[in-house]
Amino acid sequence: MHRNMIEYFPNQQNFGILLNMEWMTLKQACEYLSISEATGRNWIRQGRLTPDHFVEKKGNYFTPDSIKELKENLQQTGKLTKRRNKTAIRLPRAYKDYLDCGEAAMEQLNHVITYCQETDAPLLTTIAHYAEGFFQSDNTLQKYAPLVNDLRALAPDQEERADYPSLSFLPYEDLLGYLYISLMQLDRRKRSGIYYTPSPLVKRLIDRTAPLTGNINIFFDPACGTGNFLLQILSYTRNTKKTEYAKIAENAEKPVKIQLIGQDTDPAAIAIARINIALNAPDTDIDALRENIRVADSLRHFPSCKNTLIFGNPPWGASLPSRKHSGAKDSAALFVQNSIRHQSDNGIISFLLPASLLTAGRHREMRKILLKNTRLLSIEYLMQPFTLVDCPSVILTLQKDRRQPGIRCCDVYKKTEHYTIENRSVPERSFKSAPSADYFPMLHADDASYSLFYKLDSLDHAVRLRGVADFALGIVTGDNDRFLIPSGEENRNPISVPIMNIEGASGTDPADIAAEPIIRGFNLSKYRLHGPFDRIRYTPEVFQQCAKEDIYRAKEKLLYRFIGKTPVFSYDDRGYLTLNSCNILIPHIDGLDIKYILAVLNSSIASFYWRVGFDSVKLLKSHIEALPIPIASAAQQQRIISLVDKILTEEENYDIITAEEKQATRSGICFSAVINEKALDEVKHGVRKHALSSSDDLMNDIENELSLLYGLTEDECSLIQKRVLNEKTEHYIST
Repeated sequence: MHRNMIEYFPNQQNFGILLNMEWMTLKQACEYLSISEATGRNWIRQGRLTPDHFVEKKGNYFTPDSIKELKENLQQTGKLTKRRNKTAIRLPRAYKDYLDCGEAAMEQLNHVITYCQETDAPLLTTIAHYAEGFFQSDNTLQKYAPLVNDLRALAPDQEERADYPSLSFLPYEDLLGYLYISLMQLDRRKRSGIYYTPSPLVKRLIDRTAPLTGNINIFFDPACGTGNFLLQILSYTRNTKKTEYAKIAENAEKPVKIQLIGQDTDPAAIAIARINIALNAPDTDIDALRENIRVADSLRHFPSCKNTLIFGNPPWGASLPSRKHSGAKDSAALFVQNSIRHQSDNGIISFLLPASLLTAGRHREMRKILLKNTRLLSIEYLMQPFTLVDCPSVILTLQKDRRQPGIRCCDVYKKTEHYTIENRSVPERSFKSAPSADYFPMLHADDASYSLFYKLDSLDHAVRLRGVADFALGIVTGDNDRFLIPSGEENRNPISVPIMNIEGASGTDPADIAAEPIIRGFNLSKYRLHGPFDRIRYTPEVFQQCAKEDIYRAKEKLLYRFIGKTPVFSYDDRGYLTLNSCNILIPHIDGLDIKYILAVLNSSIASFYWRVGFDSVKLLKSHIEALPIPIASAAQQQRIISLVDKILTEEENYDIITAEEKQATRSGICFSAVINEKALDEVKHGVRKHALSSSDDLMNDIENELSLLYGLTEDECSLIQKRVLNEKTEHYIST
């Protein structure tokens, strides 16, 4: 056997070497295709990736030509550039919304970016060219030329173009940083947790924080990037309409000067930050700039912080080794802890952070440190502050206070409301429901909601689903386009998937397997399923992930969406298969009927509990297990079950899935329901409208019954309804 058949070169970046090898391992093939090994194994199971050779105890091998051909085919179909394949995204991107300037300026900048993309202009030399031009227009080039040279020295072999497009300077706008982050590779930013902050958001953080800082005149950004936070605080302190600094200056013999300090591990970003400050504060000493704006890791080297505001947007999500005295590994959590450790007493810290730091279990130690060493001043919930990044965020402002730490008079800002948390501490005992929220009592809830949550969580005559229920995920096909048969295409030819050489495979021809309905997340509504349904041939051997068949075929089960603003649970007694957008719950609580539990899970009380307790658009298994379910007598349950049955019975009056199809599905027959357009129109506009109206009344009756079981007052019921209504509009502020 050729030596290259079993040899692998770790961290090989030169794909040309891979293509010159006689054989490629699975790991090498996946590296060349920019996919994970897990995806590669799934592709082999599905017949999308075919090994050219197999060696016992060594595994599968591929010829470079076959892998190269596969990659070319995938690129032509767009399979390697879709959203989830982040490692394959390598093209420069304009960083939308980063600047707060007019259309003319953005047109100029985008013209420059297009030019750089088309001509492959060197990044740092291009930025140095424009920096030099900005200094020339301000007659300060001679003074600050060394800063431009510092930037050029980082790429000494880059040649400058002679025909760059024009670009006009704008005060306090990070034009050079915009070019830098737009042309920097997106995948590099993601691996490093780098997401530069849009100027409007920087200004919002400063507007919230600066009025709390008193006479502070030192401002430190521990992950300053190209200096946008420092630029905006410089602008703020020079704006007499917004700040007290002008009044201080009037009463002083000399103007009050501010000191800007910034650190970052990126030498190019630091060089640009120095240039930015020099351009906007031309009286700045160049030696002071080099001393205060420096290349350093703020997790290892933190400056003295007396009379200093620590602020900014630290890196998120970069996985780092645990540091001494810290159980945190996420970079954002480490920056918060390190800032608290080094800030002086009564000093202010204000960061833009992922909202998960306030709720996720892995950040519990960080929250413990925070509440034991600081007083929370304010928190603002944001929706999606960064282009290309879907991550709810918060602006969190703290004051170091080890004598009286905690949450007192903390202002909370949301999209639709603003309230003040007067005094909130960690309860003497942890919530039964939410161990992940220990040491950080639910800032997203006002005082009244917090108290009601604690009442529900402390319900004595209640049980929970933890340990007494089966949970399962729906089927992960690995390729829905291949496996799913859309409604109306029931006679489509079966998939062509080799079911052989797979452990446990039956060898059954897919053509001999009847297609049956499969439930997706959008088929669920409260209590009921709604067609039309896609179909699938049940071939678990080739699916990427699949639960045990007896889970799908259970006599009764509950189906739910795990993503959504409002929890939705549906009842299934037909043994339907489910896709991965639709999860499965089968409760086993002695003495409690599954339809009674269904009513509890669908109630506004449960929705309120999950929203206040976990504040997540995802409904996780741990969330469902935490909900207290009142222990009800047989008579109490029966009143609720009868209401549930009426909802389900009314549904059958207009359900697209007929009784004949129900029987056919149970018999394993591929059955296609046929309904004419006139009848369907009558169903939709006649019976359906009446049924939905009646269902609302039935659900209200269920709510009333459950309110009695939970021991809720009229005011508490009103609070729940108000809170659940507000769920329908995001509480995160749109940016």
